Amino acid sequence: MTFTLTREQLYDLVWSEPMQRLAKQIGISDVAIAKHCRKLGVPVPERGYWNKLQAGKPVNTAALPERDLVTINRVTISGTLTPELRSRIKGEPGMVEPNTESIEALTERLRKRLGHVTVPRNFSRVHPAIAPLLKRDEKLRQEAANSRYSFSWNQPKFDSPFERRRLLFLNGLFLGFASLGGRGVDAGQRSARTRHLYGRCER
Repeated sequence: MTFTLTREQLYDLVWSEPMQRLAKQIGISDVAIAKHCRKLGVPVPERGYWNKLQAGKPVNTAALPERDLVTINRVTISGTLTPELRSRIKGEPGMVEPNTESIEALTERLRKRLGHVTVPRNFSRVHPAIAPLLKRDEKLRQEAANSRYSFSWNQPKFDSPFERRRLLFLNGLFLGFASLGGRGVDAGQRSARTRHLYGRCER
């Protein structure tokens, strides 16, 4: 079985009791819940939080960060949302409230969170979406070296300074968005594009 939660609902659950007990009720591991939290940008209680709370000591509750353009707002979880857990969340499970914020506000929030994205000097760090393009180029390069004939369609695509610079730029962009949970995919032999670059901006 599966159920869907908004990031606000997931936040309410993970701050309602220790992760291991919560995971046991749902029927998955606490590692899986933590992974969902990272994906949605949901903070989790720090180590020792529940012991301090039980002992009556002061604790810090991390606020749920505001959304931006790449915020994923819903997650589908394998397991069971028991009636007791259901009572801890607001609204219908997975039901996203209309977003009244402007695109400009969400964009500015994303820009601040992303920070300065630099263009790498080389491919010492390669995004998984860029790696197949480099591998394909290397294969074409080897085939061309072993062939007596040369055709435009079987030449490496990113050997020229312009194309290499463009691929370095895309690699830096993908790595930057990957730090925020974005993903990139290869869209063909001559280009690369982002997928879910802006996440789900549900309005």
